[in-house]
Amino acid sequence: MSAQKSLKPLIALNIILFVIMTGFALFAFWPFSASSITTSNNSGAPPTQIPAFGMASAMHEDGFDTTSLKGDMMLLNIFASWCPPCEAEHPVLTALSQDHNIPLYGIALKDKKDDLDDFLKRLGNPYADIGMDYAGLMMGGLGVQGVPTTFLIDGDLNIIKTWQGPVTPAIANNEILPYFQPPQ
Repeated sequence: MSAQKSLKPLIALNIILFVIMTGFALFAFWPFSASSITTSNNSGAPPTQIPAFGMASAMHEDGFDTTSLKGDMMLLNIFASWCPPCEAEHPVLTALSQDHNIPLYGIALKDKKDDLDDFLKRLGNPYADIGMDYAGLMMGGLGVQGVPTTFLIDGDLNIIKTWQGPVTPAIANNEILPYFQPPQ
C-alpha cells in the first residue's frame, strides 16, 4: 500500500508535464496563416514607416541600418532560425527574391549568428542583407507581435502592407507580386 501512495504524486507530476508539453507543442507548431495589415494613420495603428535603426549585419562588417534598405519597393522580413513557420516560408521568400528579383532584406530576431549561419547554409540565402536584432528591439518599433512578420516598404521606407505569419505561395502570388509588376 505504501508503494502505491508514493507513486501517486509521481504519476500526477507526469500527467501535468505531459499536458504542459502538449500545450507548448500545439502552440509552437500549430499551423496558422498570415494576416495582412494595411497600414493607416489612425491612433494605435501599426507604424506607417520603418523607424530609424542600426544593428550588426549578419553578412558583412559595415552594419545594417535604415540606409542599408535600397530599392523602390522591397520586402523586409523579420524572422529567426529557431522559428518553424520562418523555415516554412523560406522557399516562398527565396522564389520572390531569386525568380522575381524582388529586393529582400531580413532582420534576425533574438537569434544567434552561428544558428543563423546554419539556417542559411541549409536553406539558402535569398537576402540582400540581414540585421542581427539580438535583443528584439525592433519588435516594439515595428509593432511586431511574433515571427515571421514581413513588410512591403517603398523607397522612402513607408510601410505599404504587413503580413504577420508565414508568407504563403497564395500571398506571394496574389498580394506581393502585383506590387512588383509593371503597370499595364
